[in-house]
Amino acid sequence: MPKLLTPGTIQSNKFLSEIPEKRARIEASIAFRNNTLEAQKRVNYQNEYDRMHGLKDLHNSLIRAKVGKEKTLNNTIDKVKSNNTGKQQINKPQNLNILKGLEIKLGKVSKEKNIIAQRVPVLEKRMKELQTKTKLSLKGNEQHSIYKTNF
Repeated sequence: MPKLLTPGTIQSNKFLSEIPEKRARIEASIAFRNNTLEAQKRVNYQNEYDRMHGLKDLHNSLIRAKVGKEKTLNNTIDKVKSNNTGKQQINKPQNLNILKGLEIKLGKVSKEKNIIAQRVPVLEKRMKELQTKTKLSLKGNEQHSIYKTNF
């Protein structure tokens, strides 16, 4: 059975005088852990933002490539049609197959471009969220619930 401290003794006075120091050390430890967590969150937000920025750049370059491919296919289709001036040449099976093949490729490229273009706003929205979270973390508004310093 532990010994009970009697009030007014040297041991109890020493114990009572150490309580504020212990509380201050605990608060400092909690603040340090909270700052460490906030710093880790900021680093994670920044890394994810950089990754999203890279994906956005990749998507934009893919869109530019698809637009260039669309232009090339449209020019090729126009050339095939302009070379076939007579009705007999347009109706040749070989020329019809070429036109159908080019139009199918053009449709696929346009569809791919539209799919990629739909992803860009989602990336931009997430990037904006990450910027906001990083700013809040820097201001110190967000605190982890475990490490609040209220006793």
